[in-house]
Amino acid sequence: MPKLALNLIRLMMVISLTHLLLSEALAAENPVISSVLAISKAGGIVRLRGSGFGQDPQVILTSDKGAQKIQPQSAYGGGWLSFKLPPSATGNLSVAVANGGITSNPISVSLGQAPNFTRGYNSSGVRADFSGNGLTASGASRMVSGASISTANAAIQPISPSTASLSAGSQTEASANTSATRGAPAPVLPAPSVNKPANIAMIAPVKPVIFNAPLSAKAGDIVGLQGENFGAVPKVQLVTADGSQEVPVINTYGGVWVSFKVPATVKGFLAAQVVSDVATSDLVKLNAAKPYHLDTTAIAPGGAFRILGRSLLMAGFAPKVLVNGATAFVDVTKSSEHMLVVTAPSIISGGASADISVSNNSGDGFTKLDRNITVLRLPQADPFALGVGWGAGFKAIAENVLDPKNSPNLQYHVSCDGHTNDSDALNESVRYLTSVGGGVIQLPVGVCYLKYSVRLDKNVVIQGAGKDSTVLLYDGNNAVSGLSTAWAGIKDLTLKNAGGATKGPMMTSSQYVFMQNLKIDLGRSEQMWFADNQNFVFKNCDIVLKDSTNLHGPFIFNRSVGLVFEGNVTRFGSGTTTFEGVHDALLYNNTFERDALTQYSNQATIHTIALDFAYRIALINNQLNVVNGSITNKNRNDGEAILTEGGGDKRTENIGVIQSADATSFTDKNNTLNVNPFQQNKIPENYGVAIVAGKGMGQTREIVAYANGKAAIDKAWDSIPDVTSHYATFVWGLEKATIANNKLNGNPRGIWLYQTAMREVDVVGNQINQGGGVYLRSAQKVPDKLFTPIFGVRVADNKISNQTKVWGSYLNNFFMQMDPSDFGIGTIGIEIRNNVITANSPNIDNPGEDASRGEGLMSVGKLETKPYTPLSLQTRILGTIVQGNQCLNCPAPDYQTASQGTVFSQ
Repeated sequence: MPKLALNLIRLMMVISLTHLLLSEALAAENPVISSVLAISKAGGIVRLRGSGFGQDPQVILTSDKGAQKIQPQSAYGGGWLSFKLPPSATGNLSVAVANGGITSNPISVSLGQAPNFTRGYNSSGVRADFSGNGLTASGASRMVSGASISTANAAIQPISPSTASLSAGSQTEASANTSATRGAPAPVLPAPSVNKPANIAMIAPVKPVIFNAPLSAKAGDIVGLQGENFGAVPKVQLVTADGSQEVPVINTYGGVWVSFKVPATVKGFLAAQVVSDVATSDLVKLNAAKPYHLDTTAIAPGGAFRILGRSLLMAGFAPKVLVNGATAFVDVTKSSEHMLVVTAPSIISGGASADISVSNNSGDGFTKLDRNITVLRLPQADPFALGVGWGAGFKAIAENVLDPKNSPNLQYHVSCDGHTNDSDALNESVRYLTSVGGGVIQLPVGVCYLKYSVRLDKNVVIQGAGKDSTVLLYDGNNAVSGLSTAWAGIKDLTLKNAGGATKGPMMTSSQYVFMQNLKIDLGRSEQMWFADNQNFVFKNCDIVLKDSTNLHGPFIFNRSVGLVFEGNVTRFGSGTTTFEGVHDALLYNNTFERDALTQYSNQATIHTIALDFAYRIALINNQLNVVNGSITNKNRNDGEAILTEGGGDKRTENIGVIQSADATSFTDKNNTLNVNPFQQNKIPENYGVAIVAGKGMGQTREIVAYANGKAAIDKAWDSIPDVTSHYATFVWGLEKATIANNKLNGNPRGIWLYQTAMREVDVVGNQINQGGGVYLRSAQKVPDKLFTPIFGVRVADNKISNQTKVWGSYLNNFFMQMDPSDFGIGTIGIEIRNNVITANSPNIDNPGEDASRGEGLMSVGKLETKPYTPLSLQTRILGTIVQGNQCLNCPAPDYQTASQGTVFSQ
């Protein structure tokens, strides 16, 4: 016999003998129970700790009525198991574990009140931390699987037991061995001492906690709830103004997700709670009024303001608004689900700030705005019709009018004859009015030539005789500029570049300022710079940028706060209209026109509206059009009509694994966060953190302080993360935002919310014609510490149509994996409802359109790397609701890959 074959036989014999000895050793190990944790009622879950339970243990429960065998619900590592007490269990109880014919020591089970442990198992029986002994143990939860269930016309996807769960604090059997990949510690089970008496311990029921729920639920909607401790078979209690009822569950996943359908007959207020086998969650409201922000950061008695948010107006109910407890007037005829038009009470009690509370009056109660609003004690007036309460601050200014052509108080006078330099005279007029407390410079009909810039100052308004009657023809850069000023403005005239200026008008670091009823012809120049202003009304202006000297767009409103951009028409051929870092802002009733003539000659990236890092912002009733032809150039990466991209190459993301946490912080000293990405020693207000795997998965917070690896958060955790928890940090790319009732015509790409962290975004009622669709993209690239979760986005009632075979129709929710790591959940709670998509026939394929190259509806994970862990074995998208959509000429929808908890219903 050849030597190699002989050695192989010997090796096989050694392996077989070793296997036999190990098997005998395992079989010989007697089961021992070291402690028991019992739910304090019959029908509850009992969990046993010990050793030698084996691979297929049985539980023997003995009562006054005799003994019975019970199959465990879950078991792990031969040292942990859980089972359900029969509902009839009463009297004196004891429990033992049988393994291969050998029965453990019996141990008593008490159904009395449990002691107060610091933390216990969740309802899936997967984790426990015991006070005082430093023990941490992990187990495997059993998952329900089976064929698709048809409920309320919804094809429910089966839950695959082979799919890796990233649920809160747990792993499924299939993923129990992937902890090293995800950075989670392997479970360590201490050997129990059989020489000591068994420790009998009880633990209070672990309460389900809901982290994510819809904000605009209606009768007939399929609704999903995400959290933890839901248990294997959760129930849902629906609460309405008429009472409560248990509603059938459509699907559930991993103890962290459950969905159900709201009955079509209910009206008004909706709330829900999850009932596990041991406890009931707190109630969460599903359609209560939720105010996000105002169109201002300051109000005045009797002054106008608008409230932006979710579920603010509900059919059949009259909303209510309270300002420091006093009722404000709501103009319902001008209001909508997302916006209330309000007049403040004529008397606002209290000091210099007010809390504002809103109810849609359906039974939802009042919800407070999450911060107080400044109250300006001003007379009731709005002399320039700005439409904001602080406009009353111009009352005294409007009453003092200066004639710069004839006033005896001036050394120089404007001529406005079209060629005499009026810069000096106009600047003198500004200085004079500032010296006397402010006023209005009333320019005459004519053309006032400006060779140099005119500097606006506090309490001064420059006013023409009309948009078409007074022209400021400028050759100097920054024709009119305001820097660190207040209570200033310019209105009723035309600003026109005579050809010598390369920079347009400017307003920066100012407050309570406005530009109104203007024509601005920038000629060939750079963008206008309007940055870092607070309470700025830019209204009813026409802006034209025919050609840009630096390939930028017509204007920048970066970091503007309390911005009202309303009724404007913007025509441009390059760059982007930029609203980066804007918050507490409203873009309303505007028209944006992109010039198609530049598509081949202009090498700039062109987007219509860019919203990077914007939060508490609303885009409502705007039109975004292409003029002078159609965009047909497919060889350039541009064309998004509405875009947020998290800064493009200006990334802010980071990822890590939590080392420790308390109620209001978390610590990871193995990582360093850049909490000042934009300004030294200033954490952005919208600097966020999301728990994307492990305990507490699905929670999001803002980071408010950071030092020595410890981050403080804005409000307490609902469930404190632990060492199993993976986190991602970032500046939110878009947060608490509304994109509603806009019309997009001819833009290559529609609404792209691209590779950036987002939460609570409503994309509702928009029309996209002959130009792309809606594209949501979350992404992971662990080597670059990039992870961009998307939580709680609703895409509903949009109409998308492309039939010219140039651009495709799509509605896509993608998780893009750019490395092989299994790090966390990318999206949670996406709602795709009642959209109508009309695709080209036959469908087209545009390779240059990223993952949205095709047409139709998708909610899937996609791969951009090799080698990789197959996405079929991972969960990247959790709890997507796809309901009531129509897709004409579309391929079959794809909503399964890397997804769990998805509900698809026509």
